[in-house]
Amino acid sequence: MSAEAEQRRGEQKARREEEERSRPPMSAQAEKTVRTLDQALDYLERRPELTEQLSAAAKRRRNFQCTHGSYRWAAMAITLLGFAALAYGIVSFVRHGSFAIYFTLFGLAAIFTFAGFSVLPTARNNRTSIMRNDEQAQQKMQEYVSAYPDFPLPARYAHPVVLRRMKRAVMDGRAVTAGQALDVVKDDLRALNADVEVSQEEYDEVVAIKPLFLNAEYQ
Repeated sequence: MSAEAEQRRGEQKARREEEERSRPPMSAQAEKTVRTLDQALDYLERRPELTEQLSAAAKRRRNFQCTHGSYRWAAMAITLLGFAALAYGIVSFVRHGSFAIYFTLFGLAAIFTFAGFSVLPTARNNRTSIMRNDEQAQQKMQEYVSAYPDFPLPARYAHPVVLRRMKRAVMDGRAVTAGQALDVVKDDLRALNADVEVSQEEYDEVVAIKPLFLNAEYQ
């Protein structure tokens, strides 16, 4: 771990300790809610691959929906440039051109082609596939949490980060029940946008879970 990362980790630890010292006393109901969230968190963390799939599928869906149609036309043009550079490179090779020309043309072909393919619709990068992947991830999570009595949040939001933020909301005195805590998490996420500066820890959390809420329109 670098010195900068170690310092950042120490600052985060100190901030958490300060938050714990400044927290108000919890009521019996709030303490019960915290225990409920801890138990649900333990259960969810037994299958980390489910939360990873849920988060990744939500990100892909959100990115696809936010990509303007004109970008796909641009991607097609970039891909065609890649193929053109490749074709010209082959012609130059047949005609015994210089090595520098081969290197440049084949390099441009690779750059243009891969850049275009990352946006162009493919067998896996299209609306039907992306939506189906998201639905399957939610369905698998629903099947898993259904075996847990009274899981404290909907399967579409079943992510450890959500439960931890709900727990913090209760411990900070901003909520008492799990339902109230989930509402606090939603409000916090709504308030965060590109203009709000947050810590790296906060950023990592938001990136992991905000697509889940955006796709469901916070319902």
